[in-house]
Amino acid sequence: MHYRLGYNVAVFDADFPQHSLMKMKTRDLAMVMENEALKKLAYKQFTTINKKAYPIMQHKADSVLDAAHEFVNTSPVPLDVLFFDLPGTVNTPGILKALAGMHHIFTPITADRVVMESTLIFTQLLQDVIMKKAKLPYKALTCFGTRWTAGKAHPYMTCTISLLDNWG
Repeated sequence: MHYRLGYNVAVFDADFPQHSLMKMKTRDLAMVMENEALKKLAYKQFTTINKKAYPIMQHKADSVLDAAHEFVNTSPVPLDVLFFDLPGTVNTPGILKALAGMHHIFTPITADRVVMESTLIFTQLLQDVIMKKAKLPYKALTCFGTRWTAGKAHPYMTCTISLLDNWG
């Protein structure tokens, strides 16, 4: 979105304690700075599109919405899209408040019984708690499959699609 479509994007990594997006950014930046060929490629990319790399900021779930509002209000570049990487458990302090502030929620799902059941419980919680609050900005909940084998039928996914369709 940022590099190919021209959208101004920012990412908030609130997946404590992993903060995998911040670690990836730090690792990638170190690799570029240590390699002259990568430096040249990065320079060419950023000058061609006339954009810097999109920012990735680390926060905890209980403060991420406030940090996002502050960033949007002080950003010298108008932002089109904010992405949030949040913890995968509702037991994290502040996670429900953070989810309640989202317009679109994307949740990964895999063809694994334990993961599938966990995702369904999480999705039901969102349906029952967050979606029913009329004044929230919420617009959509989307489950997306990860690590699927092409062409292989997955009975858990069929069941999940059926359940999600019934929820509306």
